[in-house]
Amino acid sequence: MKKPYYLILIVLGITLLFIGIFVNRNNPGIQTKQVQTTQLPDIILGTDGFVEASVTYPTELALEEEGIITLKVVPDRKVKDALDKGLTIDSQLSANPLKTRSERRQHLPVQAQGTEISWTVNGNLLVPAKVKLSLGLADQGTDPTKYPLSPQHHFEFNIPVVESKSKTTFKQVLGQLMMGFGGAMLIVGFILASKDFDQAAKPKKKKSKR
Repeated sequence: MKKPYYLILIVLGITLLFIGIFVNRNNPGIQTKQVQTTQLPDIILGTDGFVEASVTYPTELALEEEGIITLKVVPDRKVKDALDKGLTIDSQLSANPLKTRSERRQHLPVQAQGTEISWTVNGNLLVPAKVKLSLGLADQGTDPTKYPLSPQHHFEFNIPVVESKSKTTFKQVLGQLMMGFGGAMLIVGFILASKDFDQAAKPKKKKSKR
């Protein structure tokens, strides 16, 4: 068997992989989106279940850049089994000074597979926009033009409007690079080890006597 250079590659690969994972956890890259979640108890159908609600929004916007704020609601099994009685999600967005082309108040049926509501927003002032998204469960008879929203929860967050968006630094990708190199070293090391063991397993040919 040849000198086991592959052992050095495997050890270095494992070391780089674990160090890379540690570095990546402590130096995450730039997050372009943030998520908040909550649970809305069913006070409409009386199922003793809940609807899980999550909002996804951009961490920052450049001047005049459009971003999307998305609300998703998913019923649990108890609520899902009673949706034929009619259940809706009533929501209203307040995002000054951001502008939006979407209706600020939206009222949609809750679907078994989940319901999504989105608002397209943009800003033309270099200030952090304070966003408040109010939401609550309602029934099909609720008319948003006649009845005010009865919120069960308020999502609140800031979306800064900046002149230039944050850029990824070398420190933020260092962990990913180390994991990539570590994984490549492991693959090469195991390939070399496999070839070395295959050669060692082959029977040596005896020299023929003259």
